[in-house]
Amino acid sequence: MRYRSLLGISLLACALVPFTSCTSSPSLTSIVITPSTYTITLATSESGCGYYGGYWSYEATGYYTHPGHTAKTEDITDQVTWTSLAPIMVTISSTGVATPTGCATGTSQITASAPGFNGTIIGASTFTVQLPASSDVGRVTQLSIVPSQNQAVPFAVTGKTADGGTVDVTDHVTWSSSNPQAATIDENTGAVTMISAGKTTITAIYTNADGGMAMGTKALTVAP
Repeated sequence: MRYRSLLGISLLACALVPFTSCTSSPSLTSIVITPSTYTITLATSESGCGYYGGYWSYEATGYYTHPGHTAKTEDITDQVTWTSLAPIMVTISSTGVATPTGCATGTSQITASAPGFNGTIIGASTFTVQLPASSDVGRVTQLSIVPSQNQAVPFAVTGKTADGGTVDVTDHVTWSSSNPQAATIDENTGAVTMISAGKTTITAIYTNADGGMAMGTKALTVAP
């Protein structure tokens, strides 16, 4: 009897106060970015870089759920905050249009974020800029940043060439840190200085003889 009484009180409260949590809107629980991966092929020339293709507009779909409600989806492309992990290679507009920024090749993560259930909800996609398959043999097209044995210069860089080879380009890249409040890196030597607790993205850029560039990134967390 007590159970029935409590249930009746709960239902009555929902009826009398229609704008309580009983009728609250479904919460955003996930974001899916379309396409999940995208690749642009560079066409380099003496006058700069062009692109094969040219349509790289992202869409963001929000998924909403709530106890007692039917799950729903909604196009939230214009409501999310778009971010490029490597803006030196690709930027993205507030409406989800991604644009390569120069001649750099490599892979960046594109994210879309919005407030949702229990905090910020983030969806991600992979954006790749590459060279044509017919690129010159020996031309560096991709970079991988790996740990080194040197504490002062903690990263080494391996370049992948157009013909499938690898080469150590550690001493030939330009370094940068996306968050110098957490850590800085000497653009020439790669020496890292920890500043304060936080996260940053370390970027290495290699420039080929013809001016075309390859880029690699590495996440770095500075502990408290």
